[in-house]
Amino acid sequence: MIEIFRITSRDPMFKSFQQDYLNGVFQHDPDIEVKSWFDAGIGEQVITFSLRIFPRDW
Repeated sequence: MIEIFRITSRDPMFKSFQQDYLNGVFQHDPDIEVKSWFDAGIGEQVITFSLRIFPRDW
């Protein structure tokens, strides 16, 4: 199952996600894909990404 998430620069996990992305942490991970990254125009950045979530019994 693939879930779509959106985080903004107001989100506490944004800096961590941004740093991991810029360091290439997700580059070889087939379960996460950054769909878009844009500036919302008020100094706020928005990242939309998809994450493949496996059922608990896998």
